[in-house]
Amino acid sequence: MTIRRRLVALAATTSLAGLAGLLVIAPARATTAMPAPAGLVTPAYPSMECSTTQYYNSWIGWNETVPSHTLSQGDYGDYCVANLQWGIDHMYGDAGDQTPLAIDGNFGPDTYKWVRQFQTDYYSCSGRSVDGIAGNKTNSCMQYLEGVF
Repeated sequence: MTIRRRLVALAATTSLAGLAGLLVIAPARATTAMPAPAGLVTPAYPSMECSTTQYYNSWIGWNETVPSHTLSQGDYGDYCVANLQWGIDHMYGDAGDQTPLAIDGNFGPDTYKWVRQFQTDYYSCSGRSVDGIAGNKTNSCMQYLEGVF
């Protein structure tokens, strides 16, 4: 029996019939991934979780939790990208300024620019490469500094 039917049955059988009119039962909606705007790839990971693994970053000196896939420009609807964007916003938006990124899970040009900035600022930790791709080294560094994954 669905939750809606249970609530209706409960409202019908309750001795507090006056309260039944106060119950608002919203129709059930199917949840689907948002369609990708024209020109973007379809969501590869349209869920509300970030699939992770452990990665040993020698600069940090221990394992850190990182996404199980590389994050790069063109990823759309990826919850791991949203976590990365949150970390960037937390690091670079704390000075009372507006946050630099919209946390939308879309790895677009702005996310690419800020990942490159992060890789420049934390050059040793993020693998000594500034390529705008959030791979294991960049993600483990972000996890170490911000705890985002």
